[in-house]
Amino acid sequence: MAMHVISLKSLRTPESYSDAFYVLAEAGILNSSEAEEFADMARFRNVLAHTYARVNLEIVYRILQEKLNNIEKLYKRLLKELI
Repeated sequence: MAMHVISLKSLRTPESYSDAFYVLAEAGILNSSEAEEFADMARFRNVLAHTYARVNLEIVYRILQEKLNNIEKLYKRLLKELI
C-alpha cells in the first residue's frame, strides 16, 4: 500500500521497499521515527522471506505482539491518503 500512496502522490521512486517509508516521511505522511520503525520492519520481512528456516519464532511472536498496533495505524493512515 505504501507504493500505491507514493505513486498516487507522484513522490520520488524509492530505492527499495524499506526506502518507501522514508519517501513517505519526506512527504510528511509519516514522521521520521515511524519511517525508521517501518523500514526496519520491511528489512525484517526480507529476512523472514529469505532465511525463514533459521528465524527464531519467539522473536517473531514478540515483534508481532509489540508492533501489530503500529502496523494497523500505518495501514489506516495510508488508506486515508488513498481516499
